[in-house]
Amino acid sequence: MHTKSAALAAILLGAALATTPAMASSDDGLRIETTTSVPYLVDPDGTTYALSVHAPTDPGPWPTAVMIHGGGGAPAAAILDPWAEAVAAEGAVVFVPRWASHDLSPDVAEASAALADFTTQLACVVRFARSEAERFGGDPAEVALFGHSAGAHFASVIALTDPAVSPDCLADADSAIPENLVLFEGDWLLMGHPVWDSLLTQDRSSVWEAQTPWPHLADGPRLPVTILDSNDPSLAIQPQERIDESLALRDPGGSLREALDRAGALADERLTETEAQHLLADELATLGYPASFIDLPDSDHERLSETCLLYTSPSPRDSTLDLVCRLLLENRGG
Repeated sequence: MHTKSAALAAILLGAALATTPAMASSDDGLRIETTTSVPYLVDPDGTTYALSVHAPTDPGPWPTAVMIHGGGGAPAAAILDPWAEAVAAEGAVVFVPRWASHDLSPDVAEASAALADFTTQLACVVRFARSEAERFGGDPAEVALFGHSAGAHFASVIALTDPAVSPDCLADADSAIPENLVLFEGDWLLMGHPVWDSLLTQDRSSVWEAQTPWPHLADGPRLPVTILDSNDPSLAIQPQERIDESLALRDPGGSLREALDRAGALADERLTETEAQHLLADELATLGYPASFIDLPDSDHERLSETCLLYTSPSPRDSTLDLVCRLLLENRGG
C-alpha cells in the first residue's frame, strides 16, 4: 500500500463526529475550506448534479478521498458531512457527492434501472475527483473511496468493476478504481429491508450483481480494502427460522453458507450484521486482497466516536499528539 494511501485509510477510520464549519479548524486539525455546488454531471435535459469539496487551506498535495453517504437523502448526507470535514481537517481533500437516494420500487426492472443510474452517477464522481483533485490541492494518484451503509454498496461495486459513465460526466479521468477502499457497514447479504426479498425473488442475478460485491470479487483489482464495523445491536439480526430461507434465495450455490458455517457464525442460530461484515473481510483475504477488519468501539451505524487515528503509517500531519493517540489505541488505553 502506498504510504499516503495507507495514511488516508487511517484518517477515514478515525473520522470523528464533530462538525468542522467551512474556513474553520478543529482543536488539533488543519484549517479547511469548503466549496459547495461543484457540478460533476449535467444531463441533456439540463439537470445538474453537484458535490462539495472539503480541503485544507495549507498547500498540498494532500491525499484525495471520495465519501459516499448512505440511503435516505438529506438525513443520510447530514450524518456523513461532519465525518468528511473531520477527515479534511486531518489532511485530505474530500469530495462529497449528493446522490438522489430514495426507496426502491418493488418492480425489479424499475429498481434495477435506478441502481444502475446511481452506480453510473457515483462512478462519475470518483473519476471527477481524480481529474479535479489538483484544483483543490489533492493528489490525483492517491484516491481513497469511502462508502457508508447503502453508499458502501455503490463504493464496492464501483471499485471492483470500474463501470462506464455517462458521456455527460464532467471528468477527464478514465478510471473510477481507487487506490484504497473503506466500507462502513454495508448490508452485504441484503437482509436489512423487506424490498430485497421481493426483488431477489424476481431476478436474483441482476440485483445481486448490481448491489453487492460478491459476484465481482474474483475478477476485481486487488486493492486494499478496510471493513469498518460498529457492532450496532440495532442492525438486522436474522433468527434461525429466517436464515435458511434467506440464504437459499441469496446464495443458491451455498458457498456463503459454507463460509459462515466454517467461521462458526451460525452456531448460536442467528446471523448478525457484524458476522456479515466478517464474512466479506474473510472472503477478501481468501482471494488475495489486502483486507482489514476494524471494530469501532463505542460507535453505532450513525456515529463514529473514535477521535484518535489508528495509524498504519505516518499521518500527513504527524505530531506528538497523534503519536500518543496511536499508542493509546494500540494498547487499548493503557
